Amino acid sequence: MVTSGILHLSAMCFAVCGAPQFYQNIRVGNEVSLKTLFTLHFCYCEDPSSLSSPLCIAYFIWYISVLIYTFLMFFADPRDPFHKANVELDSSFFNRLTLWWFNPIPWKGARKDLEANLFELNEGSTTKCLSDLWELHWKLRLAEYHRKVDLRKSSAGSGEPSAPSVVACLFAMFRWEFLTATVLKVISDILQFANPFLLHQLIGFVSDPKAALWIGLAYAVLMFAASEVRSFVLNSYFYIMFRMGVKFQTALTAAIYKKTLNLSNSARRDKTVGEIVNLMAIDVERFQLITPQIQQFWSCPFQITLALIFLFFTLGYSAAPGVIVMIIFLPSNIISSVIVKKWQVAQMKLKDERTKMINELLNGIKV
Repeated sequence: MVTSGILHLSAMCFAVCGAPQFYQNIRVGNEVSLKTLFTLHFCYCEDPSSLSSPLCIAYFIWYISVLIYTFLMFFADPRDPFHKANVELDSSFFNRLTLWWFNPIPWKGARKDLEANLFELNEGSTTKCLSDLWELHWKLRLAEYHRKVDLRKSSAGSGEPSAPSVVACLFAMFRWEFLTATVLKVISDILQFANPFLLHQLIGFVSDPKAALWIGLAYAVLMFAASEVRSFVLNSYFYIMFRMGVKFQTALTAAIYKKTLNLSNSARRDKTVGEIVNLMAIDVERFQLITPQIQQFWSCPFQITLALIFLFFTLGYSAAPGVIVMIIFLPSNIISSVIVKKWQVAQMKLKDERTKMINELLNGIKV
């Protein structure tokens, strides 16, 4: 195990939550005598918070050990000194969370042109690995499709079974990455409403002159912590989704390229060069572009629902006009999306014709 996020987060929680007790022991000890910190005599003491008590001494040893352990968790264990792999694989949890492992590349690029300084790809991100993974899942779905076709023919049924789905195959390939990103997105959406709630509580604290000071400090610390945690979680979500989009593009491009090489002469007459180029250059790229935003289909309604709940608890029935205005503008957004889709389809057809004409022109010049 190179690094463990659970152990690192647990150690950080122990370090943060144990700080008040550590400060309390220091403060009480200063009122008595700081010299008792170094006496280490394990005698009975009536005050358990005294620095000379065995419980307090044990707590000092434990808390300092936790701080040292938390600091050491910032560094990952070496995997194999003789194996040159991607630096990300040998990075600690916090290093990956902050993308600190990538810092040497910008530093080198700022001083000189990058030549052989780029990191090697992870084995799971190479074209060979992704192409083999695609072939494995796609052949399983093709076999299932042919089985249904044969079963339909043997039973003299009408109609054809649905063709294998590319989206379903991609989801089966990267389902764990997708589900991990989904969990991170849910946490990020919930934390997005933490600061407004804490700000409301902080305003109530300021309005109450009898409230304890530590409550206001706790609200301020929680607001900062919620913002930082959401930033880390959201950045991790986008990192996973962008990387998954690039994997989609790589796997589909390799699959289309292999399929193009295996086309028969009759199939080549049905497919123009422009269509094949558009598939690899435009359609596949759209898979890569839409992947980071695909979870907005459920995230946006989820965020709107949470926002309406907060508005209702804050404003009461006065929030109803805002909901009505949002519902009124919803059909206009749907209509504009349909119009843009029609324009995009027409644009694709024009690009196909342009590529076909350029190909015929080049063939004519060659002749």
